[in-house]
Amino acid sequence: MGVREKFSLELKHRVQPHPSWDTWVGKLRKTRTGLSFLFYHFAIQGIVEKFLKRFHRNYDDFRHRDYSVMSSDQIFSMYVELDAKMLGQWKAPIINDFLCMVHFGLFRKLTEKWCAGLDPNIQNDLLAGDGHLESAEPTKALIRMAGYVAKHAKLKKLIENIPASDLMEALNQSSFTEFYGMVTSYIDRFGFRCMSEMKLEEIDLNQDSAFLFACLKN
Repeated sequence: MGVREKFSLELKHRVQPHPSWDTWVGKLRKTRTGLSFLFYHFAIQGIVEKFLKRFHRNYDDFRHRDYSVMSSDQIFSMYVELDAKMLGQWKAPIINDFLCMVHFGLFRKLTEKWCAGLDPNIQNDLLAGDGHLESAEPTKALIRMAGYVAKHAKLKKLIENIPASDLMEALNQSSFTEFYGMVTSYIDRFGFRCMSEMKLEEIDLNQDSAFLFACLKN
């Protein structure tokens, strides 16, 4: 998987395969696992596309429900439904992560062999140039918004002079309807992307858009 550090002897002993893996049943299981891995290697793109389609359908459904008018029992029922429809269908990301780790390890070994005279981190630069990273989309969209602002002097002055905490309402009341639409679209798509975003108590852009405008000001 591309991990260079070796196990300590104690840990190596603890994670040794169970003796049952050396039986004919165990060897059959290993063969089945290997064939499954080979299948997923070639089928992963279609599996991921189906997962994303199902995920976004359920995601848009759950995030647009009005939980403020529901009782605690109703909200818990929604959680149980979400668990079954989304968390219980998380096979594709797990398989994809495993394949990414394995192939990145192979990729790094090949670049070390074929590109020995170049930067030791050349494999990262090659991957970064691919241009199809989902996690880079919020930054790219922000850059496009900043470019739009730079071309409109009055809008630029508005954003530079009004505090970040007040800009959402200022844009809502302004004549810059096109840019306001860009902002609301950004928050709709990436509103949950923030620092420490995996923490439920973290304030995101849906609750406070100030961080978005602080980035735009910069």
